[in-house]
Amino acid sequence: MPVDSFTTHVTASVGWKQTLVTGGWPLSSGKRLFVLLEPATTAESNSVNVRLHSFEIPENLLTGLGLDGLKADASANHKSGIFSAEQTSSLLKTLETTDGVAVLAAPRVVTQSGRQAQVQVVDVIPLPSGQTYTTGPVVDIVPTIAPDRQTVELQAVRNQTCREPRRGHDA
Repeated sequence: MPVDSFTTHVTASVGWKQTLVTGGWPLSSGKRLFVLLEPATTAESNSVNVRLHSFEIPENLLTGLGLDGLKADASANHKSGIFSAEQTSSLLKTLETTDGVAVLAAPRVVTQSGRQAQVQVVDVIPLPSGQTYTTGPVVDIVPTIAPDRQTVELQAVRNQTCREPRRGHDA
């Protein structure tokens, strides 16, 4: 079965109650793959808690969700958007209750300001040869708290591999 890879590299100044949205990669299923990154403060003043959400969303829902402008034309995407807390809450409630939307992962990671952290939600796939490969999101995140402590600069590099049958292609 073919494996598709998707990448993004974005840097954005995100408020504590805001969400960085990127992705929009096309899947052969007719859906689009999106990732949301939500930074939050922690009890430790120099740490950042980042929650990642991955979703597969049907193409016909994107305009109504405000995601149409983030669609990627290929496997690499450097587009991103910032959603308010209200927009994020509404989007998450809608996505979690809408038929056809797949919630892929929602892990959290805590790291020091300026220090890279990696989030992985992967499956290890064995091959007949005894070798293995992994599929799933791998996101490197570097959150840096701004001097005014009101925003965090989020740098995210996402590599996603999907094991997905492609129509009209042999595995």
